[in-house]
Amino acid sequence: MSPSAAASPTRATSPGWSAGGWARPPPPSVRRPAAADPGLTRSTDRPRPRSSGPDRTSADQQARPASNTTSRRGQTMGSTEQQDLAVVRGVYEAFGRGDVAAITARFAEDGTVAQSPALPWGGTHHGHAGLGHFLGTLTGHVASVPESQQLFADGDGHVVQVGRTRGVVRANGAGFDVAEVHVWTVRDGVVTRFEAYLDDAAMQAALRAPAGASTAAG
Repeated sequence: MSPSAAASPTRATSPGWSAGGWARPPPPSVRRPAAADPGLTRSTDRPRPRSSGPDRTSADQQARPASNTTSRRGQTMGSTEQQDLAVVRGVYEAFGRGDVAAITARFAEDGTVAQSPALPWGGTHHGHAGLGHFLGTLTGHVASVPESQQLFADGDGHVVQVGRTRGVVRANGAGFDVAEVHVWTVRDGVVTRFEAYLDDAAMQAALRAPAGASTAAG
């Protein structure tokens, strides 16, 4: 008998043999049934209904642009910021013209002005009458022009101006150039609160300086 003829009966009677070697199948008790068609139900084998609508989950997860973010009173963030900035810019423009009536028109009737009481025009002033007293006392002591270096809004009724105030003291002619920060609160298109912060020591030095002196700070 040739070697090939002797080997043939062994392969024929050896269960699980394959060309790649031994591959015994699992016992019948642990064999898994064939996978069911995912599109068919178990009971009726009818196709399952599939939704043809958009994927709401993926749509909800998409980031929304900042310009569409809802802010107070149903307005978008971008439009609210621009409106508040326009109100504050209008106040600065009116101050530059010396137009007290235009400034007053942009302030709420129960608005508040606050600045350090260390300055002659400082303290807390309420209403249009308080605003008028603040402006009158301020312009009676100094002739100044605020220079805005940064002006920005947060979209929730607050505007911040960072800059300098430059001018002269009326009593002695002393010049000054002082860093300042203004914080505005705007509601319904009018200013409800104005807070002014600056280098009080430098401003006081200018107020007390001899005639013709100059003070710069910050």
